[in-house]
Amino acid sequence: GIDGKFFSVNPTLCEMLGYTKEELEELSFNDITVEEDKHLGTSFVSRAINGDIYRASFEKRYVHKDGHIIWAFVSSALVPQPVKGRRFFISYVQDITERKQAEEQLKAKSDQLRALTISVRSAREAEGIRIAREIHDELGSALTSMKWDLEEMGKVVSRVDDISLSSPLQMKIATMSGLIDSTVDVVRRISAEL
Repeated sequence: GIDGKFFSVNPTLCEMLGYTKEELEELSFNDITVEEDKHLGTSFVSRAINGDIYRASFEKRYVHKDGHIIWAFVSSALVPQPVKGRRFFISYVQDITERKQAEEQLKAKSDQLRALTISVRSAREAEGIRIAREIHDELGSALTSMKWDLEEMGKVVSRVDDISLSSPLQMKIATMSGLIDSTVDVVRRISAEL
């Protein structure tokens, strides 16, 4: 009825909720509805009585007689003509608990997969940073040391009196120094990309 009380129930609903026909017909929908879902039925009843809508479908949770939760798909419609002066709704209630549990399991697995993906990405980024630092520190310092050695060699070569010997050596040192500078740039680029 519009007061939320059961007018008549079938054996399937009784079996679904664990009550006898007589027990259910003494209760209302709100008596067996999870507190957080009571607004769904109340809102529909209110809107139907006001003439805004006359039918609705929604998912809500019921409390089985033994206390466990049952998810149900409810399709309800206000009967247009009162019977014996009583206005009431006809409702179809389907147990969708297994589907909801499967959805929850799928969501949990999806959340786990998302967390694993983030963890793998984070580990990969951390490894990239570690390798980049190692490349930059090890290769960078080795190349810098080589450059200083070449500069020292250049100073020694510049003091050699034989130009036919010193000039080619200075050219070779300049070429090697340029190669070291370009290698340092490559090391910086690779480190930054990592």
